[in-house]
Amino acid sequence: KKYREKAKKINQSVTACLVTLGGGAYELAYIKIARALAKISGIEKLTFVLGPQLESRAEFDVRRELPAANVVGGVKNMDEMLWEHDLAIVSAGYLKIEAALTSTPAMMIATQWHQIPLGQQFATATQMPFLGYMGFISSGMVESSISTLLDKSTRQCMVDSYRGVVDSQGAERVWRELKPLVLG
Repeated sequence: KKYREKAKKINQSVTACLVTLGGGAYELAYIKIARALAKISGIEKLTFVLGPQLESRAEFDVRRELPAANVVGGVKNMDEMLWEHDLAIVSAGYLKIEAALTSTPAMMIATQWHQIPLGQQFATATQMPFLGYMGFISSGMVESSISTLLDKSTRQCMVDSYRGVVDSQGAERVWRELKPLVLG
């Protein structure tokens, strides 16, 4: 709700990128993303939130590919981190919605099979690119998608499309429907 009335300024260039896929062991996706980001110039701040899997193969691989990246474990301020970055690479689960609620241009990767249809539908509704399941994507696909999102107008159109899909009032709508059933 704290971002409902805030207008996020979309910067001309992408200088800060956040990568967060949730709390699972997603080494396969993290290494592909790190390899792609290593080929993109101009991004000064790279942050990887690996969840509780911090001391893992993913941390080692990311640090090897991107020695200057900030690699952290679980965080309690994901909303603030999304807000502070120009671009995010997120899972096609809840994180895609958090990115949209914070008006953060993002791209999605499915880390679980059930996220495939969720990512496809959300991409259609919001213009947020969906790359597919982590095992079926390549670092080249990630690099290509990032390159497309470096364009400010593309990121601005995406953020504008979020407003028609997410509004942070879902809980209130559900309660309005359930209240008569619960309270009589």
